[in-house]
Amino acid sequence: MDKQLVIMTSLLPLLISTRLVSAEVTPEAMPQAKTTPNHVQTNMLAAEHQNLQNVQPVKPTSPINIHPEHPILKSYFSESSVTTSPYLGLRSAWDGSDLIVNLPSINEDFRLLQHRSQLTSKLHPQARSFDQHPLLEISGSLAGLISWSKPNQQTSTTDIDLGTAKLDMLGELSSKILAFMSFTYDSSDKSSSGARVGYSRLFLKRGFIVVGDTKTYATIGQMFLPFGHYSSSMISSPLTSDLAQTNARALLIGGAYKNLHGATYLFNGETKTSGSGINNWGAELDYHETYRPFQTKLQTKVGISYISTLADSSGMQSTGGSDFAGFDHIDGTTNYQYLQHQVPGINGFLHIQHGSCTLKGEYLTATRSFAYENLSFSEHGAKPAALQAEISYRFLGFKNPLSASIAYNQSWQALGLNLPRQSWSIGLSHSYFKNSIASFEFRHTNDYKLSDTASGQGNLVNSTGHHSNTITIQFKVYF
Repeated sequence: MDKQLVIMTSLLPLLISTRLVSAEVTPEAMPQAKTTPNHVQTNMLAAEHQNLQNVQPVKPTSPINIHPEHPILKSYFSESSVTTSPYLGLRSAWDGSDLIVNLPSINEDFRLLQHRSQLTSKLHPQARSFDQHPLLEISGSLAGLISWSKPNQQTSTTDIDLGTAKLDMLGELSSKILAFMSFTYDSSDKSSSGARVGYSRLFLKRGFIVVGDTKTYATIGQMFLPFGHYSSSMISSPLTSDLAQTNARALLIGGAYKNLHGATYLFNGETKTSGSGINNWGAELDYHETYRPFQTKLQTKVGISYISTLADSSGMQSTGGSDFAGFDHIDGTTNYQYLQHQVPGINGFLHIQHGSCTLKGEYLTATRSFAYENLSFSEHGAKPAALQAEISYRFLGFKNPLSASIAYNQSWQALGLNLPRQSWSIGLSHSYFKNSIASFEFRHTNDYKLSDTASGQGNLVNSTGHHSNTITIQFKVYF
């Protein structure tokens, strides 16, 4: 009885945890705080297990490996189960960076396959079979924020808002099939009176099925297409994301070989030039490598991607502007989704991490100009582009993870899309409590010149020629 009680105690973390393998998470993985009581308790538990037959000693950051024939283990895995992440290990990352909800949304299907590979490799080969015992993993986040904004020559505004409410569900349906759904809510004002609470809507942001493994896989459903990378430590999104991040329903084929990963996809875009049907495609290729030129390792990742149309991006479909609301807009009998010709885009990014310092750079541009009647800038067809450069440093502050960041963003010929000409930001994030991050950001933006003009689908867009300052404080929790 005593042995079974001890083993049941060791199984408890397995009932409530999953660990992700991706080092590229948002927010970034930061140094982990060490708490003496947890270490002491874990070491004591490991010592008690050393004299138990067929049970491995417990390590502070390693999952428990128990023989599959143990009756308690067989009883637990005899039925399907639902769990919150992280699933592997005794403890999750202090800042919640290893939770499913913080998985990068670009190439999310591949990250989930890596997660499953890590999960199955840590368990005993016969301890669990997803073919017989599917697993549902649940993760989510909530964020409250306070903001102050002061446009030049205008009165300042303040706000309190629920910035994020998100629920992710991952179904490990079999050894070769995954199903993923991500629900979120729309916090924007959808009413003419300005009321927000009564108009908050819950909707499916992403939902897809993945078949295969990390070597070769296929994905079908609604997802962020792998065009660009858009990684940032700031509260506000980079201009590259505002310009080109694309959420669409697609069929994707991908795979990896050693440090090389690639994917290609087809999708039926919202914008049309003529007719209807599957009219767009894209592809991406990235490579990562780890070097050890010094005592600490140097991690690098570089990637390039192509998409046959930029006009389907979220930032072009809905600009948030009053003059030109975006291509996803119907003015009377005029459907703004019809374009004179497609405008492809190309993206390149580079990430370098050395110790606690991370450098990120990304640039994207249209490969040709829009037709003047669809999107213009200074009396000619616009050819929008954007740049992001960011540096972050991670360290321990008050014995818990802390990160300081500086970012610079710039856009070109994007006035018609309601984007600023340039911005720079400074940010500070601190994980004082477990599975939470408190963040501060100061952002300064400059609009396009007063002499610059633009239009979208015939609607004139003028620049203010001014600048603005915004301070945002956010408290975000994860599970």
